[in-house]
Amino acid sequence: MRLRADLYQQLASMTEAGLSVPEAFRTLRKARVFSPCRRTIDTVIERLEEGRTLAEATLSTGRGIPPLDRVLIEAGEQSGRLDACLADLSLYYREKGRALGRMMLYLILPVLMIHAMALIPSFPQFFNGSISFGGYVLAGMRILVPLYLAALLLLWLARGGFGSSMGRLLESFVHRVPVLGSALRHLSLSRFSLALGSLLSAGVPTARSWEMAGVAAGSSWIRTRTGKVACGIDDGYTPGECLARSRDFPDLYVGLYCTGEESGRIDRNLQHLHRHYQEEGYRLLATFATWLPRLVYLLVVIWMVYHVFTFWTGHYEGILDATDY
Repeated sequence: MRLRADLYQQLASMTEAGLSVPEAFRTLRKARVFSPCRRTIDTVIERLEEGRTLAEATLSTGRGIPPLDRVLIEAGEQSGRLDACLADLSLYYREKGRALGRMMLYLILPVLMIHAMALIPSFPQFFNGSISFGGYVLAGMRILVPLYLAALLLLWLARGGFGSSMGRLLESFVHRVPVLGSALRHLSLSRFSLALGSLLSAGVPTARSWEMAGVAAGSSWIRTRTGKVACGIDDGYTPGECLARSRDFPDLYVGLYCTGEESGRIDRNLQHLHRHYQEEGYRLLATFATWLPRLVYLLVVIWMVYHVFTFWTGHYEGILDATDY
């Protein structure tokens, strides 16, 4: 996150100073700090030298550049405010990196406790020679491997992997998780508001702006709702009227959007919505990360009590069987 934030900040500064986009990328390529993304930079430079725009060049990088970045870059080029849009992306990734960093600190303890829960129960058998070291590791991996796969899946979803049918199914499942689901919905609304504000400011047609911003949000939950609004716009309704009729968006969102539409300050209200839902989403993520260690601790205690109980039950049953004999 920090690397991406620094890259966009450097691009914003150089383009604002008057450097062309190809010159800015050539300068970035020489910087050692950006060597991890040098392949992406080389691909962009090649496409720019072919005469393509920066937005078109980013399409050839595959998943190297997220949809949100592409949408804001395209909006910046169309509006002549590329430096401002790059600065917005830099700030977005900087704040996202700080929030995720705090979450990782909260998650260190539950991760250690989960590993303890997986490895400790089989340790007495390994210690007394009942199982080999390989069997001991295998017993722990039976618990840890599914958890590792679930963690990788969540990371994929966090990067916006909701495009496929499986992604949509997983997103609907995650959205039902208390606190975490609300946090992800808030962050999707935040990304959508940021992209929509930039597209409308760039003069992109309203219906097209809603469609593109829905894709940039990286959420099928948002994309489905924005598709309905875009269809309503094509039928002659304003976005505010579509929002009021559908009730698919929160009341706060509908109220501020309609107010901005009537007052002609829609860009400012969308910026406010972006900030509000971003802060609220990160706050809920921090709450989830705060309570997760307590839940894991409770599960570990229950797990250990169960194993202690079964161990002593088996031990006394063996003693009673020997006594009866």
